[in-house]
Amino acid sequence: MKDFSQELVMYGRMGIRRPAVGSLTLEYEVLRFSDGRRLTIYQASPGTPDHDAMTLLSMTAAADRDGEPRPR
Repeated sequence: MKDFSQELVMYGRMGIRRPAVGSLTLEYEVLRFSDGRRLTIYQASPGTPDHDAMTLLSMTAAADRDGEPRPR
């Protein structure tokens, strides 16, 4: 059985800008796995405008996959 242990190597907050929702600030964590791969996790606190923007982004991404028009 493979060992997929991980180590937290970096965390913090970063600002990004997306045309569909504008500016938002996200918390992030970077995990490094024993096999050398990395996983970056971005999240926003529930109930914040940043969380609402992330929810809207997820809806537009789903619409892109489904071929439905995106909200503007």
